[in-house]
Amino acid sequence: MYLSTPFNRVVALDPETGREKWSFDPKIDLHAPYSEGLINRGVTLWTDPGRTEGEACRRRIFLATIDARLFALDAATGRPCTDFGSAGQIDLTGGIVNITRRGEYEETSAPAIVDDLVVVGSGIADNDRVDSPSGLVRAFDARTGILRWSWNPIPASLAPTGAGNAWSTISVDVGRDLVFVPTTSASPDYHGLKRPGDNKWADSVVALSAKTGEMVWGFQLVHHDLWDYDTAAQTGARHIATSRWRGAGRHSMQQDRKFRIGSGDWQAGLRRRGTSGAKKRRGRRGSLADTAVSAGTAAARSSAIGGRGCLGTYPGRSQRLPDRHGEAAIRRDIHAAER
Repeated sequence: MYLSTPFNRVVALDPETGREKWSFDPKIDLHAPYSEGLINRGVTLWTDPGRTEGEACRRRIFLATIDARLFALDAATGRPCTDFGSAGQIDLTGGIVNITRRGEYEETSAPAIVDDLVVVGSGIADNDRVDSPSGLVRAFDARTGILRWSWNPIPASLAPTGAGNAWSTISVDVGRDLVFVPTTSASPDYHGLKRPGDNKWADSVVALSAKTGEMVWGFQLVHHDLWDYDTAAQTGARHIATSRWRGAGRHSMQQDRKFRIGSGDWQAGLRRRGTSGAKKRRGRRGSLADTAVSAGTAAARSSAIGGRGCLGTYPGRSQRLPDRHGEAAIRRDIHAAER
C-alpha cells in the first residue's frame, strides 16, 4: 500500500499489518509561500513491461510535489530511479513562462499514466494578475523523463493571459488512446477585460491523443469565466447497457463541477443531459451555453441549457456587479464578448 502525506512524503505499508516498509521524503520547504498550502493528493504506480521481475525500478511510484518536482521511485525500496530525469527527478518549472515568485506554480494531484507516459498538469496562483504562469499539460517518458509532448489550454492570441491549468486529477482511456484533462479558469479568475471571448479551452473537459498530445475534442463548461468555476473533479467513465442503444450499450463520461453535474458521450464529447445540483446564489445568475467541438469540424455544436438556476458564464447586462471586481471594466468586457 502506497500513500502520500500533506508534507509530500511517500510511505509504503504492509496492507495486512500496517507496518511501514519504507518512506521517502522529497524535503520540500515547509515554510515556502505555496499558493495552495501544504497538499498532496496521491501517487501513481507504473510497471515497466520491458523489465523483468526483481530488476530495480521495474515498478515505479511517481510523485508530483507541491514545489513542482516529478519523482520516479523504486516501488520496492523507495529509492529514486536514477535513470529518470536528473537523479530520479524533474524540475517541472522548466519551460513554464511567467513564473515570477516561488510557490505560485505547483503540483497538487497524482500524475496520470498511459502506456509509457506520465502526464501532469499543474496548480497555479491564478487570481492576482493577468500574466499568470502557463497551464501547460505535459507528458514525460516514464523511463527517462524526456518530454514527449505538451498542450496549452490557452491560445497564443490571448497572451499574456495564463492558467487554464489542470490542477485536478487527469483521467485516461487506454482503449481509445485518450487523455481527459479537466481545465480551470483563465487568469485572472475574477476579471476578464484582458481576455475577451470564450477563453477556450479554459473551464473545459478536453480529450487529447495520448500518443501525441493533439486535441481530439473539447467541451467547454463555462464561457468567459468570471467566478473561478474550475473543473474541479476527475472525469469519470461509465458504460450504459440499454436497449436504447440497440443493445450494444453506450460509453459515456461524467464530469462533476463546482456548480453542476453533467454527462456526455465519452468518445465524441457531446453533451447528452445534465442535472442542476446548485443552489441559486444572489448575484450569480446567468446562462450557460455548453459547446462540444470535435477537432477538425468547421462549426461548434452548441446548446444553451442553462437558465435562472444555473450559475452562469458571466452576469447579464442588467445585473449589478460587485464593485470589488471593477464594475465598469467588467461591463465593457461583457459587451465586447457579446458582440
